[in-house]
Amino acid sequence: MHNPSVEILLATYNGGLFISEQLESLAQQTYNNWRLIVRDDGSSDLTLEQVAVFAKQYPGKVEIICDQKGSLKAVGNFAELLQQSSADYIMFCDQDDVWMPTKIEHSLRRMLELEEVNSRDTPILVHTDLRVVNIELEVLANSFWQYQHIIPEFGQHWTRLLLQNVVTGCTVMLNKALRDIALPIPQQAIMHDWWLALVAAIFGTVGDVRRQTVLYRQHGMNDTGAKSWNLGYILNRILQGEEVRASLSRTKAQAGVLAQQYAEKLSLENLEVIQQFSALDSLGFFERRAFLLRHGILKIGFIRNVGLLANV
Repeated sequence: MHNPSVEILLATYNGGLFISEQLESLAQQTYNNWRLIVRDDGSSDLTLEQVAVFAKQYPGKVEIICDQKGSLKAVGNFAELLQQSSADYIMFCDQDDVWMPTKIEHSLRRMLELEEVNSRDTPILVHTDLRVVNIELEVLANSFWQYQHIIPEFGQHWTRLLLQNVVTGCTVMLNKALRDIALPIPQQAIMHDWWLALVAAIFGTVGDVRRQTVLYRQHGMNDTGAKSWNLGYILNRILQGEEVRASLSRTKAQAGVLAQQYAEKLSLENLEVIQQFSALDSLGFFERRAFLLRHGILKIGFIRNVGLLANV
């Protein structure tokens, strides 16, 4: 394909303070064969009015979905947008960030490279690094991956992804093959990007772009956000065992529905590992830890894994 179309999925909710900057950054992309699909989750500010102004400025480039499904929250909103998508390549967009001008160009180039090596029928996800900025777009950390001690190639290993997501949704591009196999995104999915990364790693491939393509704005109201991975934060996470156990519980629930949804598509070996992980509580104290170590179901870094093994 010489000039493939790209759909950008924008989930909005009371984003009026920042959304104009984000929309303008889309207009400034070096790759211009894109279309924006917007679904609002019940904003009470001027978010939709600003989107409407943008749509008038760029006729034919914007579709606003109006439905009666009410508030779906972040995961549900993006899942509904994905259901409405139809392009060969799809990207997710957060309302409060700013895209760097070559974001689409570099993501699409990497996607086409991976399709060349594999095929267009292979489920593929591409993600990038981010630049962490404050509310005024002043740089806090040049690399989100370094800021949070993330190793992007771990996204290629689905056993790692059972426990820790290394993919940030607002950097993602996926192809239609991944969209088709990943839907529907279940309610038990922790985040839409995590679910898509898992499905891509199991049935296709996850690729990364070693550059920052998003100004990742931190303003205190982020749905997830960036947290500096310093010693104090690490020790606090480990000492607060309840938080670690609650996180582990969510990952087990996500794995359980993954096994159910793809029981007929997974290899028997992979299905058994996922099912056993989802039922980890049924194993004894030493068995649980041995199972994680044996199958490489671990997090990134020694300290994270100390916290995991201390609380599993």
